[in-house]
Amino acid sequence: MKKKISAYRLFVIISIIIIVVFNILARIRLFCDFYTDHIYRIWANTYGRLMGLFPVSVGELMIIAMIIVVLMAMIFSILLIFIKKEAYKSFCKGYYKVFFTLILITCLLMTFNCSIPYNCSRITFERPAKKSYSEEEIITVYNYVVSECNELYKEVKRDEDGLVCLPDNVQEEVKQALRKLSKQYPRLKGYYPNAKRIMNSFFMNQTGTIGVYFPFSLEANYIKYLSPTFLPSTIAHELAHLKGYMYEDEANFISYLACIGSDNKEVQYAGYISVLYYLEDDIATVKNKKALEKCDNRVWKDAIIYTKNALAEIESKKEFISTEVVEKLDKKFTETYMDYYGVTPNYSEVVRLMLNYYDGILY
Repeated sequence: MKKKISAYRLFVIISIIIIVVFNILARIRLFCDFYTDHIYRIWANTYGRLMGLFPVSVGELMIIAMIIVVLMAMIFSILLIFIKKEAYKSFCKGYYKVFFTLILITCLLMTFNCSIPYNCSRITFERPAKKSYSEEEIITVYNYVVSECNELYKEVKRDEDGLVCLPDNVQEEVKQALRKLSKQYPRLKGYYPNAKRIMNSFFMNQTGTIGVYFPFSLEANYIKYLSPTFLPSTIAHELAHLKGYMYEDEANFISYLACIGSDNKEVQYAGYISVLYYLEDDIATVKNKKALEKCDNRVWKDAIIYTKNALAEIESKKEFISTEVVEKLDKKFTETYMDYYGVTPNYSEVVRLMLNYYDGILY
């Protein structure tokens, strides 16, 4: 009589097959495009909606829980050297099964919510993208953004400290702006959860991260230290990831277009400010400096990621792990992560997308 395969072994076999098959399919662009446009949204509207019901970041809690699970697995393994009782061995066997199950579930979620969307076709425009743009075209886009910043500076509402006053429903404003943009980019249609504030924002700040998309919980997150002028664009950026725009330059571009297309002037202002530094880098080599419009110094004072109060709070915190160690670990993780997908964290390429987009509009 044949021995039946246990439910656990069956789950492991099926999970591994699914992970392998779909990671192979993730190398086929046509499949990735179809999946992201038609299937990925199902998870966002079901699993993502469920995660959105929780007031805190479930993804952050998952990471903390996984760290504890890994540490406990290491401790139990060491104790196995000294504890020889069968009951303890049986306990460890059960624990390792749970541990391996969690790893498989994480791999499944990463495959469906990150690996496949990562290999979609890139954003395209009606006009074929140029390989390079002239100095005049770069200056035109820069001057347009600077002009909008200078004008909106005079119109936005401010508090007694001079900080921009965002609307109380800023999350809804950003989500509505993204839905409005779905006429050009259909993937942006549908449900959006609220972006969630990271509880361990100090640790996130040590890595140099101001926002993060968690594929295993389908959540958009941001750190609590953000200034009002960087909050809307960060929320829009992470929500763009949640809609399948995994590349950083594309998420920046979607964030920019959504914010400047908002009906709220404060959100518009945040959108233009979000690309100022990237444009500054690109015009550094421009020869015709006289053609550049001057950005109001008061705008530059708004173009800060952290407020003075936030910086004071950060500086007052004691480092549980040194920032240098955290940065090295984060850099290694990012390099490994990006190498797997064959990409680089190209946030600054948003300028090229802007040049493509405004081709035929501004010049």
